[in-house]
This record gives sequence, structure tokens and C-alpha cells, in this order.
Amino acid sequence: MSLIVLNWKELLSVDEAKDLLNEYLAGWNERLASKDQLVICPSNIALGRLSTIPLPAGIYWGVQNLAPVMERPLTGENGGAEVAGLGGKFALLNHVERELVGEDHSQLADRILNAVSNNLTPIICATETQLEEIIGVLLVLSNEEAKSKLLIAFEPSTAVGGSEPWALATAEELINGWRARFERELKCEVGFLYGGGIRAEDLRSFLGSEALQGVLLGRLSLQPELVMQAIQ
Repeated sequence: MSLIVLNWKELLSVDEAKDLLNEYLAGWNERLASKDQLVICPSNIALGRLSTIPLPAGIYWGVQNLAPVMERPLTGENGGAEVAGLGGKFALLNHVERELVGEDHSQLADRILNAVSNNLTPIICATETQLEEIIGVLLVLSNEEAKSKLLIAFEPSTAVGGSEPWALATAEELINGWRARFERELKCEVGFLYGGGIRAEDLRSFLGSEALQGVLLGRLSLQPELVMQAIQ
């Protein structure tokens, strides 16, 4: 079963997001649901509007970031309970674009706990230079459930933003090495996704990799006809 995460960023209006959702729903069927899972991460505003639309088996809502605290209000952030209340099941954390607004790893552990405490699966985004820091964050995280539920979305720094992806064999070699280290040091299995510059013609090969549990799609996710054609 492969996980296909669609990160729509803030590139769409609510109406455009609704139209895009309907295109994915029109192409989805039971056969696809038996082998793939689709996680749709719209903007916060769009999620609030679209979450009332029933989703078929195999399609889930996700959020693009999560607050680092649970016990008090925090203006401008997504609360884990709020996201779960909208039907959310996944939370992207630590996306490289968050660095543009000054976010770093100092609150990542709290964001992970916020996700897990609200039954959201955390998907931690990391470039090749961030994986070492991610291990450091997880080593001091005492919550074993959190460690066992999380996924790592590996995004090469040279491929983020629509450039060509790494060659699959190169990505597999790095991910297999890091998976072994994560499992050795964290004492738990960690699933890996690949994200960064994936083209429609490469999607099926990445989804077929034994080293990967799925993919994280950015701009390609805005082209449902190409994504659905690739996964048929």
C-alpha cells in the first residue's frame, strides 16, 4: 500500500481547491483504494470548507503544519484537535518552506506530540542536511507511540520546488542507509516517502520502490489527470 500525499500549499482559491478535489474523486475507485492511499493537504481555509465533502475509502485529509502547543490558544496556528475535528488524519511538519518564516527544529518535538495526541500521523519533511537534526529531535522524544507512528518525507534540497528529482537508485541508497540508522538508534521502524521534483512519468517507479512507503507531491499534485493516469 503506497501513500500519495498531495501538498496544495496556498496555490489555490477555495473554489479551485474544490474543483481539484472533484477531479481526484471522479478518478478514484475501489481498485485504487486497494493499493494506494491519497492524502490531500489543502490550505487551512480550504480544508475548513472542503472537509464537509464525504471522502471515499482510501482518501484522507491532511494539514500542512501544526501548532507546537496543545494546552493554550496560539493565534495563527492549527490546533491538533481542530484538525482532527475536521476529519484530518495526517499532518505535514517541518517542510523546508517553513524556514522562510523563521521556523526551525526547536519546536518539532512538540508539533509531533500535538499530532499523535490527536490521532494524526506526523509526516516530517527533511532534506539530506536535516536528517541528522531530525534524529537528534527524536532521540530526546520520550513518547514511543510518536516515534512508531511518524513518517519521514525525504526532500533533496536540490529538488525542492519543481526541479528534477534525484534518480530513484540514488534516493533509495540514501533512504535505506538512513532507515537502518533510524531503526538502530530509535529502536523502531520508520517509513520513508520521497518528495521533490517528481514528474508524472517517474511517479509509478517511485511508488513501486521497496525502499519507499509513498511520495509527497507538490506542483504535480495540481495536475490530477497526470497523477491519476500514472497510478492507474
